[in-house]
Amino acid sequence: MALGLVVLNNGISANFFTLAAQFRLSELVFGQPATFSPAITTVIEATSQQRARLPEQLGPIDPVAVAPYLGRSTRDILGEIEVALDDGTLIRDAGGLRAELWPLLDTQPGGPPHGTSDLPLSRKATGSFAEEDNAPAMRFTDPTTGEAYTFTSIGRVGSAATP
Repeated sequence: MALGLVVLNNGISANFFTLAAQFRLSELVFGQPATFSPAITTVIEATSQQRARLPEQLGPIDPVAVAPYLGRSTRDILGEIEVALDDGTLIRDAGGLRAELWPLLDTQPGGPPHGTSDLPLSRKATGSFAEEDNAPAMRFTDPTTGEAYTFTSIGRVGSAATP
């Protein structure tokens, strides 16, 4: 007997669903009791509680503070991104993959970090704005590896579009 399983997803925290599907199939195929589901349920509930507390952790967007970082930036391997302020919402666009950037209240040197939302990925990334080599730069951290990627400015938004 041959058995294969393919699970495609791209939702926030969907990796838990993928694991649950894999484990439940194995439990059914080998006649085992459902032992993995309670663990996944606990993780999903904890994630939901964290998500419910998110608004308390967010601050307002400061248009003056983010103005130097609006425009296009690049990283040699990852390509170009654009950061724009659209009706009070800070947006990062990476080749059509758009995500809101939310200012987190957890301040640190270089200004508050920004968390991302609405990503077509299963995890959120964090980013921060800072000056590097006397130029605006954005650093985004991969939540799966902790690796930081710095994007350097290549085209700032003109003063007419800056708040």
